[in-house]
Formats: sequence, structure tokens, C-alpha cells
Amino acid sequence: MIEGEKERGRSQLRLDGAEVPMLPPRGVRILHSRDLFADVREIVIEHEGEHYRLRATKKGKLILTK
Repeated sequence: MIEGEKERGRSQLRLDGAEVPMLPPRGVRILHSRDLFADVREIVIEHEGEHYRLRATKKGKLILTK
């Protein structure tokens, strides 16, 4: 972190107020929800033979259910 910066969430906030995005840790893949959902409100994720539903609510929240 550059001197004069504070860490805030997933970005760094410089003293001049500008936010600088932090790079994700190695081995972490960032997927944007707009790309996952595109034109649907629910997707199914298969994990180790099980199906999970990921839904986007009208208020912009995500709900994951088995």
C-alpha cells in the first residue's frame, strides 16, 4: 500500500479521495454478476453432483439455495 492510503473493502482510498482497485489474491477468479445472469434472474450451479440455485432479487441481493 502506498503511503497516505487507507484500505477500504476491496479498494484503496487515497488521501485525495480517489479509489484504486486492489488486485484479487492469487487463485481467486472474479465473475461479475451481470455476466453470470445476463438476461435471467436465476442460475443453477453444479458442485460435486449437487445443484445450487443462485437468484438475484429485485433489490440487487443474491440468494444461494440448495
